[in-house]
Amino acid sequence: MEKDIIAKAIEKDIPYLGFCLGHQLLADVLGARVGPNFSPSVGFTQGQLTSKGRCHPVLYGIPHSMPLFKWHTQAVLPPLAKEMEILLISPECEVEAISVRGRPFLVGLQSDNCSATVEDIGDWIKADTEWLQKLKIDTMKLMNDAKEKEALIGAQFDVLFGNFLKFVSRVGL
Repeated sequence: MEKDIIAKAIEKDIPYLGFCLGHQLLADVLGARVGPNFSPSVGFTQGQLTSKGRCHPVLYGIPHSMPLFKWHTQAVLPPLAKEMEILLISPECEVEAISVRGRPFLVGLQSDNCSATVEDIGDWIKADTEWLQKLKIDTMKLMNDAKEKEALIGAQFDVLFGNFLKFVSRVGL
């Protein structure tokens, strides 16, 4: 059902901003493969904007290198369809963010920066304790990283989301 809604949004040029599973579903609808990532991607990593990402209106004002909060074992897998552009990469994931060539109002981001507060991460740790133990994730380090990075990630998310809203209102979508 979700993929049908995304496909209709694409067909009708309705703006779309998907995070985590929303990113993966957008990529799937556009013809990309989603499957197990080459390594689990849980915790914080440093993302790098690609040349396309540095020019993308939704990422305007975001540093070329930015912290990302991740909670996945699945990812969008290259190669991508020719109309898809990779905006952001990291050492743990080859496709951290995508857009569609000529349709910059269609954006997907693999990271969970919209949920990177200490409180949210504490809740996620409680809910996924067994999974995190299997992956050998140091939850104390994860919480310390969250405390250190929460303000910066929140500020950068506000810029990104504000850019998206300004862009779609300016172009009348």
